[in-house]
Amino acid sequence: MKYKLELIDSNFYMRFVIRKIRNIVVVVSVIFGTDYSLFAQEDKRIVMDATVDFPVLKVDGFVPANKKDNSTFLSVNAGKYKDVFAAVNGSFFGKTGVYDITLNTLKEFDGESSYRIRIDGKLVGTYQNPRTDKAGDFTPSKTTFTSINVTHGALIQVEFNSHTNGLIPENGGTAYARGRWSSLIFEHHHSDLLQEKLNSEPISSAQVPYFIGDNPTPEGKKWEVVSALSDEFDEPEINKKKWVSDPAAHPHLKWHGRQPALFQSKNLKIKNHELTIEVGKLPKPVTVAPYNKPTTYKFYGGILRSKATTNVGNYYECRMKMNKTEMGGGFWLMGFNSACDKKHEIDISESVGVISDLAPDWVKNKGWDNIFHANSIRREDPCQSDQSRDSGHVKTPTKNHEKYYVFGCWRKSATELLFYMDGKYQFTLTPPVPFDQDMYMQFSIESYNWNPFALNGSKVETASVSDRTTHVDYIRTFKLTDL
Repeated sequence: MKYKLELIDSNFYMRFVIRKIRNIVVVVSVIFGTDYSLFAQEDKRIVMDATVDFPVLKVDGFVPANKKDNSTFLSVNAGKYKDVFAAVNGSFFGKTGVYDITLNTLKEFDGESSYRIRIDGKLVGTYQNPRTDKAGDFTPSKTTFTSINVTHGALIQVEFNSHTNGLIPENGGTAYARGRWSSLIFEHHHSDLLQEKLNSEPISSAQVPYFIGDNPTPEGKKWEVVSALSDEFDEPEINKKKWVSDPAAHPHLKWHGRQPALFQSKNLKIKNHELTIEVGKLPKPVTVAPYNKPTTYKFYGGILRSKATTNVGNYYECRMKMNKTEMGGGFWLMGFNSACDKKHEIDISESVGVISDLAPDWVKNKGWDNIFHANSIRREDPCQSDQSRDSGHVKTPTKNHEKYYVFGCWRKSATELLFYMDGKYQFTLTPPVPFDQDMYMQFSIESYNWNPFALNGSKVETASVSDRTTHVDYIRTFKLTDL
């Protein structure tokens, strides 16, 4: 899409001049050995302009940011770079403190770009622009990340991507949003008690569960990250100390996937600080026999399994965007004790990308591509030949493949599971029996027999790689400790 005129903030040039003066002060302080922190900005409201205060426009591992003359916005050159992130960084010039950080972006009607904010390499917030129509094109959007500890001189990095929603035709394909954004605004978070508790330890969305409105944290308790069951996917490859991606290599769980889709390790990759799981059609059928029963597969998906186990009391959270095919799956926990009443499964989030034309009416009526669905399942065991379960669901605001959602579950007790979407409580499940067993964490993209697809011509086979890929921004686990 052609650029519209981007109006310049009337205060922009004044802030530009102030920044230049501050930069001179930095040079002088270095020459004469002066403590530059004495010159740190003390305003209650600190503005870091995209085009002034983020001088590094090319960061390793990202495409370069696009900076146009006389524009107050940075963006991605979507003509050259599609479905990828750019990144910029700059130093924080305010005083050390606890801040609410507001990201200012522009909505674009040809896509919904995503944004990530990192402070000294640590992810503190993510945001995706909302869908808009042509009338809302290039109108402001913003989000605020609260209670973030920022030190003077910290490296602030903003990451933003080009994205298409597939709705606006252009040059034989579809048009892309360019991830435009204008500034970060830091405002002091007014809480002396919080500051007292913080000391020098930062609080961010990566360190506490994402709750909006009523916060269920018990009085006198705080959340602490369980590192062995959490991953921001910032490493170049999957962390083999935490995860197993080979379906045959896990010590207890050996399921290779439901026909016709085989789990394969090579389909899971780390790209742009995300876990990606690609689905598709195999070049030729593959037969495996994990349970001494040969099974032939014609398509592929993937599964990530934890090495560590988890039990009652933990909170689980992931931020993900489903692929745009008939395959699906999601975020879940699986037990491995096969004794009577002890084999348990918790599906934190389950959906598909697209409902198949071959799916039964109940699947279509329930809208399995537009849903936050969860299960607590007592699996088959020596005392019971079938399953029993409690399930719950709500509709998502959009199709599951259209945007990122944050799904969470608090395993509050053996008989009480609380489920959250985008930080808000949705429903509670009561397991058929007390769920008090150790369980492994899993994230899988698989085929479902209730959403069958044709062996030829399905979206799993014909869609673009982008549409066949599920994105997982992070997986986080928290436990409660005493304040």
